[in-house]
Amino acid sequence: MLSNISGSYTNTIAAGAVATFEGVSNDEPSSARIVISTPPTVSKQFAPAVIAPNTVSTLTIVLGNDNASAYTLSAVLTDTCRRARRSSSGGDAERGQDCRCGHGRGR
Repeated sequence: MLSNISGSYTNTIAAGAVATFEGVSNDEPSSARIVISTPPTVSKQFAPAVIAPNTVSTLTIVLGNDNASAYTLSAVLTDTCRRARRSSSGGDAERGQDCRCGHGRGR
């Protein structure tokens, strides 16, 4: 089920509401509880937001989850440096070289 409104819903199918080409139908009503989760959020913060040449700004990537249960990251989280920015490692982000991160390397 696809919805842009998170919450808990009950999906009910009345008796006889489903039928096949072979003439088979559901004799009994059926229902199921469906939970639509709120998608996680991602934001970036630079501190400080504006810097002079040859100085440093720290990038923090914030992952948000407003759901009652934990989310598991199921894909690679990639943050590409914007065009014409230079990283502290001396790489040119425009050419797609690595940007140095506090706990490893980012790209």
